[in-house]
Amino acid sequence: MPPAPEPRLIHPADLAALAPLVGCDYRTPAGAAVAQGRWELAVLRPGLVLHASDVRHLRPLASELTKPQGLTLSVVLRGRWQALLGGAELGCGGRVPEAMLFACAHPERWAREALPGQQVRMVNLMLGPEWLDAEEVPQHLWCQHLAQAKWAPSAHLCSLAEAMLAPEAAPPLARRLRTESHALAMLAEALPRFDTPAPSGLVSATMRRQMQRARERIEAGLAEPLSIAALARELGLSSRGLQRHFHAVHGVPVARFLRDQRLQHARRLLEREGMGVAQVAYAVGYASPANFATAYRRRFGVSPSQSRPRAEVEVEVEAGVC
Repeated sequence: MPPAPEPRLIHPADLAALAPLVGCDYRTPAGAAVAQGRWELAVLRPGLVLHASDVRHLRPLASELTKPQGLTLSVVLRGRWQALLGGAELGCGGRVPEAMLFACAHPERWAREALPGQQVRMVNLMLGPEWLDAEEVPQHLWCQHLAQAKWAPSAHLCSLAEAMLAPEAAPPLARRLRTESHALAMLAEALPRFDTPAPSGLVSATMRRQMQRARERIEAGLAEPLSIAALARELGLSSRGLQRHFHAVHGVPVARFLRDQRLQHARRLLEREGMGVAQVAYAVGYASPANFATAYRRRFGVSPSQSRPRAEVEVEVEAGVC
């Protein structure tokens, strides 16, 4: 019996080539292979994208893209992934299999990191508005930003995910149809987990526009010592009103969003611009480099000086237009 083939190496260019299927403005460091194993992205139907992955990471990988509106189902059979979506922390997996559904009500920045030796075996299904509308999935299920549900997947759901990860020698058409049928069966079991009644206090269109203005104001003023009270006054709201509506629309407290945006911006300045720690602290609105260093270490687990330029050269790959 011939030996099993060596798992293939996955390079940054492989990831960049397929990134347009799931988002735009993809960024990741250049260099040698980042993982070994199986990593697949495929469009099963318009608005229905499969991501099947069974890999072991060979070196640190930090990647970002802008994730479009829609729902994502993740079934993690082994290992765990963690990411930031618009500054909110998401994660799925652990010692036992875990399933998760989460909503992205508008295009949002997605950032994920993986460590050397980390192994993840999972199947993700990404559902865009085209598929969701065609299948008449109630809009309130996928328009509540960052709404999520987690559960222990059934044996049937795990077996469907395993079947989608198993190598298959069937002709392309038969393989595609079988994969699509498995995906639809997974969604038939998973989507009812998200079938909650439409909330009675939906945020009005006017307030959604106000909260989008608040978000844009924060992102444009990262170097200013902007307070929640000052932002509320600019928008003609009370501080409590701003906090309540911002969380309802964006799925994250405004204070945490402001802090995370500043720290993410600081990280980019340290890694890409090579600026000094004190210079970056003032550039993102901190009055004290010491306070900045404490917040940075708490958020990323390393000191700001440890995030300064590495040997690798980071490249940006344009992967579509939002």
